[in-house]
Amino acid sequence: MTRKQMAGADAGLDESHAHRGQVDAGSHAQRQRTPAGFQSVELGGPGRNDEPARGPTGACGTGRFHDTGKYCLSGGAGIVPTFTSFRAMGPKIVVIPAYNEELTIAEVVSGAVKIADRVLVVDDGSRDRTAALAKQAGALVIRHAVNRGVGAALGTGIEAAVRLGADAVVTMDADGQHRAEDAAKIFARLAQGDVDFVIGSRMKKGEDSGHMPAHRVLFNTVGNVLTFLLFGVWVTDSQCGLRGLSRKAASTIELRTNGMESLSEFIKEKKDKHWRFTEVPIKAIYTDYSMSKGQNFFVGVKVAIRLVWRRFFG
Repeated sequence: MTRKQMAGADAGLDESHAHRGQVDAGSHAQRQRTPAGFQSVELGGPGRNDEPARGPTGACGTGRFHDTGKYCLSGGAGIVPTFTSFRAMGPKIVVIPAYNEELTIAEVVSGAVKIADRVLVVDDGSRDRTAALAKQAGALVIRHAVNRGVGAALGTGIEAAVRLGADAVVTMDADGQHRAEDAAKIFARLAQGDVDFVIGSRMKKGEDSGHMPAHRVLFNTVGNVLTFLLFGVWVTDSQCGLRGLSRKAASTIELRTNGMESLSEFIKEKKDKHWRFTEVPIKAIYTDYSMSKGQNFFVGVKVAIRLVWRRFFG
């Protein structure tokens, strides 16, 4: 099943529960339901940037960079050199797949709305208050009528983000394991314009890298090795859900698996679609709640079987 099928009426929206919307592809405007009726909310199209562009030295006064990308055209300070080339970026959208995450979703969304232009929560058939709390915290909620798996939720969310005109998409887990500041770091890396796919790596050492529990290191290493053997691409953290896609990558990705194996399927897409790729160090937050989710031995075996099937038969 393609992403467009997943995002369509058949798989995508349970209209009785969703925060409903229609996207006008020409104007990138969304019509949101409000108590007073429908109201148009203007979203920037690809290439639009409503905030000043930022480089390592801070914000540009006019929000414009010289065509070379090496100088900031600042009205107050003249021409200010920058040390990293950034391009003007259109809407930045965070996608959060969620299933029965009422304990954490509001806090996760509250952090994400501070660093993105729009936050999309894909409620994957939750039986609790996930959708309502995400909406209250500021997210646009898309609801699957039944639980279809994290891969299906990611496919629906990425497709919706593209239709909303996203120039960059960052995916985050709903259990509070990922920090908003690390998501902002991935957006900043995409803004440099030389990569299409960024993985936040808990295994790469950074200034504030956290300690990853030993059993998670083991599961992750097995996942990395299996991903390499199947798809020929080595990454240090194939199972991390914090990752970023350029508009090119978000527009071309085709996730065909519905479960946790979709995280490794991103790597296959990177190879097949020739995306430019990098990793950035992040700090994961481990709580008793987040540790109760994710990989275990039996989940790992199912993921391995599905990946082998995807590689040779899918």
